[in-house]
Amino acid sequence: MQAKVSPPLSLNATNVKHAREYVKELSASREKELLKRKAVEKLKIKEPKNKGKIVSLKCFWRDCSVK
Repeated sequence: MQAKVSPPLSLNATNVKHAREYVKELSASREKELLKRKAVEKLKIKEPKNKGKIVSLKCFWRDCSVK
């Protein structure tokens, strides 16, 4: 009986482990994205007429979030 029950449970534990890792990665990438957005907003407030910096920072942010 234990031979029938043990393998599916061990597969379930592996799936849970991978799901936790995936959630951690998503959380970390979300935090990075929020920090970059805050930086863009801060720059917009500090230097609203400097469109060059704002656009370059947005482009940098977009490139980083794709990877």
